Amino acid sequence: MADEQTNQVDEHDEQQADGAPATGDAETPELGDAGKKALDEERAARKAAEKQFKAAQTRLKEIEDAGKTEQQKLTEELEVYRSKFAELERSELRNRVAAKHNLGEFVGLLTATSEEELEGQAKLIVKLRAPVEDTGASFDGGPRTKARKADNMNDVIRSLGGR
Repeated sequence: MADEQTNQVDEHDEQQADGAPATGDAETPELGDAGKKALDEERAARKAAEKQFKAAQTRLKEIEDAGKTEQQKLTEELEVYRSKFAELERSELRNRVAAKHNLGEFVGLLTATSEEELEGQAKLIVKLRAPVEDTGASFDGGPRTKARKADNMNDVIRSLGGR
């Protein structure tokens, strides 16, 4: 709407200095000195009114932007507090599950977000922490003996070849 008004103003401003239209419209009668003076006064008044209108629009825009910026600040602050609250809830849940399963310093290994997943992780940690039962198996093969001296390579090849 403001653009339409500006276009209309530009069309009126294109008139020649003597008051005749710039388009060369022959139907417009010539104005006398009093008509020209009244026309100039009207144009000056219109320009002043448009200037005031533009200033008011600019001020309104500044006020809207200031309110919008404050709203945006509050929205961002709200998001920060929501994320902190969510992190505190996760931490509390993780600590509660760790205490339930007596995990102590292993609480940092709980990384899940839901209680069910945390329970599963805690059970796995407890299982892995459990002492290993002694099965009685021994890897001790008894005393070591010296390695026997290698045979002649020709003899090894002959024995593999079936001779």
